[in-house]
Amino acid sequence: MNCYEFENLISEYIDGELKMGNRKGFVAHKSDCVLCKEKLEDVTAMLKELPNMVKMKASGDFLNKLNQKIESYENRSTLKMNQFFGFDYISAIGLAAAMVLVVGASYLLVTEDSIPIVDLEKISTKSSQSNQNPQITLNNQNGFIADQDSSDKEDEESQYNMPIRLVGGSK
Repeated sequence: MNCYEFENLISEYIDGELKMGNRKGFVAHKSDCVLCKEKLEDVTAMLKELPNMVKMKASGDFLNKLNQKIESYENRSTLKMNQFFGFDYISAIGLAAAMVLVVGASYLLVTEDSIPIVDLEKISTKSSQSNQNPQITLNNQNGFIADQDSSDKEDEESQYNMPIRLVGGSK
């Protein structure tokens, strides 16, 4: 007999309804297994304490209220009117708005004008070995602000070489 079978037969053993063939295996397992012996002792101790427990009194209409709650639970509608495909309306609207934002943002980020065209023939192992920079051309006419950067050019009339004028105060 294993522990699972022992647990299933505890109540029959206590009530004295266990058949003789099962009783021998039950007693043998009880003497061999410490855990099952403790389980049997716990159940018998609990059964001895049950008559000493304080009895609780329920209200007179307790059973009527309980039966009404059970009936209302069993008779409730499976499709609630305040739900949309299993979601309440606020959650469904929030989910739809989030999906629109994700789709809209991904469309704006990945448009044809914003993707650079790369000439893969110019980017090869030969060109990288000869230290040539790969040519990347933009598909749009405006280009990026970084393409118009002139900070690496030396120009005497550059706005960076102009003197700083302080505003306010007296001369």
